[in-house]
Amino acid sequence: MAFHVGGHKPNASLRAGYPIRVRLQIAGFGLLVLLGGVYRMLNGMYSWINWRGQPVDSGLMIALGSLAILFALIADSWLVRAVKRSN
Repeated sequence: MAFHVGGHKPNASLRAGYPIRVRLQIAGFGLLVLLGGVYRMLNGMYSWINWRGQPVDSGLMIALGSLAILFALIADSWLVRAVKRSN
């Protein structure tokens, strides 16, 4: 719409944070990736080629799974505070 009452576009409100359901999904995905990397490393598969022809390393799977779990542990109040501080 080209015309706005008051002469300017209203600001979109920023929704910060994510609910516990989403955080548990992220942590579950991270745990799945971490355990997959540990399983493959224990069986001697340090790297392999996936079905798309891309190389995959067990150590990277472990690191990415750990990182996803750490991201899921970030408190929602910290995210809200960071968004309010940036405005």
